[in-house]
Amino acid sequence: MSSCHPVLPSQIEAATELWSTVDSWVGTDSALNALAQGFPENDHDSILLKVVTVNALYSTNVYAVWRMAEHVHEVLASPGGLNGPELVDEMAKLDNRSHRSFASKFAHFFLDKERFPILDQFACQRLAHHLGARKVWPGSYTEFHRWFEKLRPLCGGQFTNKGIDQYLWIAGMYSSWRANRSGMLSKDAVRLFTLEDSRTQGLLARLL
Repeated sequence: MSSCHPVLPSQIEAATELWSTVDSWVGTDSALNALAQGFPENDHDSILLKVVTVNALYSTNVYAVWRMAEHVHEVLASPGGLNGPELVDEMAKLDNRSHRSFASKFAHFFLDKERFPILDQFACQRLAHHLGARKVWPGSYTEFHRWFEKLRPLCGGQFTNKGIDQYLWIAGMYSSWRANRSGMLSKDAVRLFTLEDSRTQGLLARLL
């Protein structure tokens, strides 16, 4: 890591406002929160519902959903099991692949939003920018979590991990879109970034 770039409170506040204007993002969050409240247990059937829902709403490319549910159930049921970021790395392991993005979203929504920030490519890109990291993609969720914890002191004001998480994701997407407007982004993100009203453009300007 080289020189670090602090996160301004106005950047996180702008991200929070932008996030709240996209119905599909708010609705997805609300649906997953409702599922977590309706099925708080970690029995196999509850976990299967959660695996299917996260995979469908976030397109996390888990094809063997039944076996993933069995695997997550075994990991969470292990006596004296893990409870830190290593837990996500363990849940991610299936069929010689690491489903880190899926596992981080499962842990975020169904275990603890504040303990488990979401790992995805855009959050990683923005983290690397702020920390002056030489590489953009961490080798594990544990390493990503370590990056996230290093960023927290650089965030002015009192913000929740979820607020910082939203900032990293939206700012990462927006930065990528500005660099390559033909890149792969969701239609909702592109629609947001191309809105011409002064409020949205003002928030986007504050974001970066």
